[in-house]
Amino acid sequence: MQNVSDFNTLLMLEMDKEESYENNCLITNEPLEKSHIKLTCTHSFNYKPLLNEVCKQKINLIRGKKYSNNLEIQKLTKYQMKCPYCRTIQNGILPYIKTHPKIRYVNWPQKQALKLNKCPYQFKSGKRKNQPCNKFCCFEYCKQHLNLLEKRNVKKENKNIIKCTALTRKGNQCSRKSFSSLQPFCLQHSKLLKNKKKIPGTNTTSICQPVTI
Repeated sequence: MQNVSDFNTLLMLEMDKEESYENNCLITNEPLEKSHIKLTCTHSFNYKPLLNEVCKQKINLIRGKKYSNNLEIQKLTKYQMKCPYCRTIQNGILPYIKTHPKIRYVNWPQKQALKLNKCPYQFKSGKRKNQPCNKFCCFEYCKQHLNLLEKRNVKKENKNIIKCTALTRKGNQCSRKSFSSLQPFCLQHSKLLKNKKKIPGTNTTSICQPVTI
């Protein structure tokens, strides 16, 4: 019975290790970030440590042949890299992310980047309504649908912004943000109301009037 118990304990430990491999970067052992890269060998890495590792692999292409590692057996072409974990050669380079520099043969040119994911975006209308895009892409969504989703998020955020409820001299609603959730006017109109400024030639005590809702 003791042997069975020991076996079960070891089995659980191995399962925990596998789960850790799936959820953690295999270079730093830190949790995987949203921009992590999963290679063809199924090993996953956070972008920055993988970028640094590929730079080391491509040092001869980046800085010249005199910096090449003569002990390296597997030679890479310009648009190849190796998995840092299992050393499997990948036919492609890293995708470019705006927050990191462009490094030739490492994450640039973009057309040579690995495209291992299928875009899961579902069309809302047209011939392909309710069908996934399935276009191969570098990250979770293809570039087209990533831009579309970002625009939608911006629109949602703008809807939640409380605008100044004052009217300008032309009768249009002020387009600025309100000073706070408790103050219906923007900072400029709040100051004018507080100072009770008069418009020359009129009896109005402010340049603006509240919008009646």
